[in-house]
Amino acid sequence: MQPSPELLNPTQADFQRAIEAVRERYTQEGHTLWDIGNGLCEDFVDDVLTEVVGEGWQMNEGGEGTKWWEVYTDGLYDAETEGRWDWSLLARIYGINIPEGDRDRYDAIATMGANHVWIFHEGRHYDCEHPEGVSSFFELNFFRRYLDLAEKLHAA
Repeated sequence: MQPSPELLNPTQADFQRAIEAVRERYTQEGHTLWDIGNGLCEDFVDDVLTEVVGEGWQMNEGGEGTKWWEVYTDGLYDAETEGRWDWSLLARIYGINIPEGDRDRYDAIATMGANHVWIFHEGRHYDCEHPEGVSSFFELNFFRRYLDLAEKLHAA
């Protein structure tokens, strides 16, 4: 049986409701938002996508007509250079255009080994701390904490 088009193309509200529901389950199990974002993020994303799209969501991820997918940090690094984001990919796929003069600051995240998993849907990035989504994954608190750390280390 083919999933309905509504399941393949959920709305922002669908993601927000699911993230809030799954987040509540995780916190009732004793996990903090930090725990979820730092070690449980892949499981969390799987649970959210199961809630929104249904079991076997992986079979439809990024497929024709879908506007959502799971994002892994390591898939966004430039394979040719160690410790750099693939800036052309970020611009092309996600519309993220960090000025060249500021890129070293963001590349520091890659050199620190930041690994995260989140959901991308119609131009927005979602994780446990951002059920409403943000326009750039660098706005996710997970990455903001790394940016803050990079700035502190650079200032020292």
